[in-house]
Amino acid sequence: MTDEQRKKVPSSVQSLEGTPYGFDVVKEKGLRIISGRDWKHFRWKFFADIGLIILVLDVPVYLVLGWPVLSWLIALYVVLIAFNRLLWKLLPLPINEFTVYPCQLLSSELWSGRGTFIMDNDLDGHSGDFILFRNFDAWINSLSRGTEKRSDEEEKAEDVASH
Repeated sequence: MTDEQRKKVPSSVQSLEGTPYGFDVVKEKGLRIISGRDWKHFRWKFFADIGLIILVLDVPVYLVLGWPVLSWLIALYVVLIAFNRLLWKLLPLPINEFTVYPCQLLSSELWSGRGTFIMDNDLDGHSGDFILFRNFDAWINSLSRGTEKRSDEEEKAEDVASH
């Protein structure tokens, strides 16, 4: 990376400021995990915690009505977990940014050869920043051209040309 390209990095990174965090992705990951759909990350402790919450919420209902109402949800939760366990065996989730931890995705990109780790000692005044670029050549080319906006067709053409 040349010094000129290195100087353009902070402005490129700052252009992402204000981008909203993907809470929908986080909620979806959480639901997959606690429902057992993402069996690799499911823990029975989640079942125990949710079952305990349901029982605690059912205590006032039991005291008022004389029978448990919400406790039946625990049985439905067991059925959901069993169904998702079977679904995991028959149709596992694909490995992508929505189904794995970020560190797993970064390491799979690195070891597959699709990504490049770069250590830049002067990126933002800190020493030893590590960055993973999925398509490093295209990123360097975009820095060389400047910060003008490109159309989707240009980006797709560049992506195809780089592969």
